[in-house]
Amino acid sequence: MTQKSGENDGVVPVSSAKWGEFRGVLEADHLDLLGLKLEDSAVRPQDHIKFLEQVFTDLSSKGH
Repeated sequence: MTQKSGENDGVVPVSSAKWGEFRGVLEADHLDLLGLKLEDSAVRPQDHIKFLEQVFTDLSSKGH
């Protein structure tokens, strides 16, 4: 039996993926977040460098 669980990544619903301070949903997969792509495409929905810089900035401002 298949049920819709709302917004998901094809495997896990967002409601189950939330942990800690929820910051939203990215239009990216794991490879996008590392700057990798399996396809020959210059289009990247997520700027992985900007994303990681923001993560590091947020963590350092919280004393982690």
